[in-house]
Formats: sequence, C-alpha cells, structure tokens
Amino acid sequence: MLANIANPAFPFPPQFSSRKYAYYGGDLVAAPDNASDHIYDGAVYIEQLTPANQLPVQPNPIVLVHGAGGSGLVWLDTPDGRQGWADMFLYLGYTVFVVDMAYMGRSQPANWLKNSTFPTETQVANGFTAPEKAQLWPQANLHTQWPGNGLPGDPIFDTFYRLSTATPKPIYMKTHEQKMRLALTSLLKLIGRSTIIVHSMGALSGWQAADSVPELCSSLVLIAPLGPPFENVLEDSGATRGFGLTNSFINYDPPLTSGSDLQTERVGDGGPPGPDPGPTGHYSCLLQKSGTVKKLKNISQVKQLYVVGEADFVQTFANCTVQYLRQGGVTVDFMDLKEFGIRGNGHFVFMELNSRIIFGKVARWIFDTEASGTDVRVSIDTVDGVNFTSSVNGGISTS
Repeated sequence: MLANIANPAFPFPPQFSSRKYAYYGGDLVAAPDNASDHIYDGAVYIEQLTPANQLPVQPNPIVLVHGAGGSGLVWLDTPDGRQGWADMFLYLGYTVFVVDMAYMGRSQPANWLKNSTFPTETQVANGFTAPEKAQLWPQANLHTQWPGNGLPGDPIFDTFYRLSTATPKPIYMKTHEQKMRLALTSLLKLIGRSTIIVHSMGALSGWQAADSVPELCSSLVLIAPLGPPFENVLEDSGATRGFGLTNSFINYDPPLTSGSDLQTERVGDGGPPGPDPGPTGHYSCLLQKSGTVKKLKNISQVKQLYVVGEADFVQTFANCTVQYLRQGGVTVDFMDLKEFGIRGNGHFVFMELNSRIIFGKVARWIFDTEASGTDVRVSIDTVDGVNFTSSVNGGISTS
C-alpha cells in the first residue's frame, strides 16, 4: 500500500469520490462603500474530501491548515506533480478537511488586499525553495530536498510561486486569529474529534482551536510552526505574539488579564533576536520566568507533535517553542527529522522530494497517539527504504 508510492510506477490513484465545501465563521460588517449595507467578513473556506468507494475507516478526520502566503492547495499536490498529503490521508481512510485561512486563498475578499502583504519571488526562493543559495541562517546550506533548482524561471518554482496568496499584515494578525478560532471551532463542533495538522503560521490557528475546544482536538501536529514565543527572529526580529504562542488571547492557569501578565526571562547560550543566531545556530529563548510559570490551561489537554527539517529556518528556534509548550504543561513530541536520518529538508516538508517518508512518520504517530480506527501500521511498512514497522518513537525527543 503506502510502500507502493515509493515507486514512480505505482502512483496513488485519485483518492476521493466526494467533495463538498462550506464557509465557516465570519461576521456581517458594514460594506466599505455603503455603510447602510453589509458584507461578510472573515468567513473561512473549508473543503471536505471523502475516501473513494468506501466509508471512512478512521474515526477522527484530518484537518489541514496551511501557512502564510498560501492556501489549502499546498496539501493537494506538489509543484512537480506528485500527490500531496491530502491524498495520502484519504488512502488511509481518513476524511480530510482542507482549510483556506481567513483572508487568504478562497477566503480572501477583494477589499482585503490593501491590508495584506504578498510574498516576492526573492523572499520565496531565499526562505523556502533555495535557502542554500542565500544562506540567511546557518542550517540553510544543508537544504537538498526541493524539486528543481528553486529559483525564479525554473518551472517547478514558478508553479509553486503561483500558489502564493496575500497574508494579513502584522497589525491585523489578532483579527485573523480570532476569525480562525471561530471558524475552526464551528467546524469541529460539526464534525467531532479531529486531528489538526498545521504548517508555519497556521500553528497559531491550531493553538486557538485547541484552546477553544480541546475536547474536540484529538491531537495537533505542528509542521515547522511559526515562532519562537514572544518574538520574531532573523530578518524580521522584534516583539510579537504577546500571549507567548499567539497574538490574541489564549487561556492560562492562573488566568491572565492580558499578555503582560506573563513574566519572561531569556535562557540559553544562543544569539539574541537578530539576523544571526550566532555560532550555535540556535537563538536563546524567552520562556516564562522560573517561579511564575502559568500553565496553558486548555492547550495542555491536547497532545502535540512538533516536526522540523534540518535546513529549515525554524531549526534556529524550534527548541524554544518546544520548551515553552512543555513549560506550559503540554505533552509534545519533538520530531527533528535529521534524528531519523531524514536529511536536507526545508520549510515545506510535505512538498519536498522525500515528503512520503515524512508523511509515513507523521501518520504512524497519529495512529499511535489515538490508538483507534484501522491500524495504519499494516499500510506503512517501508517507504523509500525507511522502515516504519517499529515504533516511531525511536527518534523522538519527549523531554
């Protein structure tokens, strides 16, 4: 089954027979050109894909949430024509919900463009598809897994770049998170307990959903999540995400009145925020101050998996986010792909050449965590020569 996709002669067949969509959340607001009329603001497009020729055999659906500058299309196919993670989950019998985040992709109203930024070709190449050429962080030169040369003019790059959409400007991120919290909460109340898989900026929406309805989040998979807590690093350094993980309110215990109630201290011997993390290749971290730690009241009820590639800029601060989650009482497994011998990955691990290997690891973790439904272990034996018969925990850091 899954072993077949390692061989180009056995591609996945099309995996869904039914497709539905709906918009969730949003609010009626005054129309920009006619205050006596209204438009819907912040409604979120979500597409449902159901496995072909069978009822779903897995009890908990998969919800896929993309990152900044993208849309749900990133989960459907890779830019060089291979099948994406959505089809792979369908193949294992999961119903899949593909999200276009608020104000992005098919959730983006025309009048929002003035409040958004759009990624340039250079930003996409330097950050995602060819970081080994720009070398803006120490691990970037390890990147080998992007199909094609990763530069403008390459057909694969151009296909990927055409997927780009606008992203809300930083001053609108609180609003964006609030719209996503409402939409994902509405979805989960309709479909029941689900695994949410988020990428990059999408992690903030995943944490908002886990904070809102933890009982409906069976697990949360964080693919290169945006971070670190409280600040940005590299070229966009500065204070942000005042609630640690997010820009807008999440619940702590004891409760907060505002993000300023969280006392912090800098730990670690890495560089401070700035373009260069220093010789360690890792930034120092802002964590909650010892003796004043507040627990992530609801988010800590949801088990999480943190996945990062060895050449991703997220490597420079991944340890900070993992430490912050654990400090807040979250059970989080840290899947640093290089510790599995999975080398050369950048930010879009689910689109790169070895995406099927990484999918196998993530799918196995989901099954082991939820311990219900059809045993996907019989379907994930070997993918591209990597053995998944034994427990996935061999390379995972749990503390």
